[in-house]
Amino acid sequence: MKKMRTLVALVAAVSGVVLVGGAAPVVSQQPAERQTITLFDHPPAEFENFINEGKRGISSGDTILFSEKQLDPETCERLGRLVGRIQIVKRVGKQNAMFNGEFTMMLAGGKITAAGAARFTDFEKTDPVFAVTGGTGLYKDASGEVSIAEDQERCGKTGAVTTIDIGPTP
Repeated sequence: MKKMRTLVALVAAVSGVVLVGGAAPVVSQQPAERQTITLFDHPPAEFENFINEGKRGISSGDTILFSEKQLDPETCERLGRLVGRIQIVKRVGKQNAMFNGEFTMMLAGGKITAAGAARFTDFEKTDPVFAVTGGTGLYKDASGEVSIAEDQERCGKTGAVTTIDIGPTP
């Protein structure tokens, strides 16, 4: 009799799990489409502050804070603002250093954050790529990459084209 009650309880428990699981909403396994956002900025930055720590000139611990308006590279209309912080990790030559950067792109639909490490000379050789670390609003759960190509001609000026390839975390 005790085995029968245990078996009935087990069957009831399993049936309840199956019924509850069967009633759960179906969640799509398809990730949302990726999106590319292209922006342009040109010097001078609207705000830039170099905080010199330790040795004079570029050295470990120095910080660069900046804010730049971001334009549509085709229409030259303002689309947002890039706010960032660059922390110098190690000086590598007279005008070069390894740095770690954290950036927030503020757009009408929300914010996209990115981070990564590079050298200043990377911008001369290649288009450095940084990781998208998240977002808010329309960009909630965003992941992807940000690349920056300097010395680009847009809007009658020379500046940087930023390409953000984003999508939700799969």
